[in-house]
Amino acid sequence: MPENDIRETVKKLSEVNPMLGHRGIRVGITYPEIYCMQTEAILEACVELIKRGKKVLPEIMFPNVIDPAEIRYFRNVVDMIKEDLERESGIRIPISVGTMMEFPRACVLSAEIARYVDFMSFGTNDLTQTVLGISRDDSGKFMSDYVPFILPSNPFTTLDVSGVGQVIKLAVSNARSEKPKIKIGVCGEHGGDPESIKFFHSLGFNYVSASPYRVPIARLVAAQSVIEQMQKSVPLEIVKEKKKVSKKSKFKSKKSSSVKKVGKKKITKKSKSAEKKRKTKNKKKKNR
Repeated sequence: MPENDIRETVKKLSEVNPMLGHRGIRVGITYPEIYCMQTEAILEACVELIKRGKKVLPEIMFPNVIDPAEIRYFRNVVDMIKEDLERESGIRIPISVGTMMEFPRACVLSAEIARYVDFMSFGTNDLTQTVLGISRDDSGKFMSDYVPFILPSNPFTTLDVSGVGQVIKLAVSNARSEKPKIKIGVCGEHGGDPESIKFFHSLGFNYVSASPYRVPIARLVAAQSVIEQMQKSVPLEIVKEKKKVSKKSKFKSKKSSSVKKVGKKKITKKSKSAEKKRKTKNKKKKNR
């Protein structure tokens, strides 16, 4: 391709607001050869590694999806390239295809999108921007006026559970109604935030992804969330254990049932028979 043509193409692709512009899967729709090339390179590398005896589990994730038709198109592309390489090499290539859930429209259509993917990863940075209509890069100018008077915390640090969280909850519910075993995770700064991780755990997320320096805290909070969930079920088990009665306690209860209280004195079966003998003896004496 001539240099002038490349420069012209680059100029055409320049944008005022790239965040909501021509990026992600949209580039693939316009220039499908780019995604075809990348997919082929990934799968060819898998074949080489498998030949060397390595275990590979590649995952290809398409970003910026807003409609099931986008992911359906590229799922077919990936499957065709995979089938061709498997036929040529005689090697089966294990692969998972997924999507980033970054826009409200994708979340609303999550059930339809789930039909064509093996996993979903919620891109909470962009999802927060598009649900709230606030740019993360510019929010610093006014966020201090919003927190804590309008918003409980910075929504780009801790997930906005009341707004963004409800959109995610809807998407997860719809996706799993279509495909119950679909793998669901999160990719973004919220993946390393303790409070956000607890919310993701409550929705049954399979994983969280975060910046390297936030991985330790993410693992710790994920473990704590599991422990808290386990502890909630413990009281029920204890109640059941209390209802169990051993043989010894049953034996004791039978013994105790043969004892009656009369005033402050305890009268057993033995004391009753002794009292009866004493009365009979006194009666004979009177008759004499």
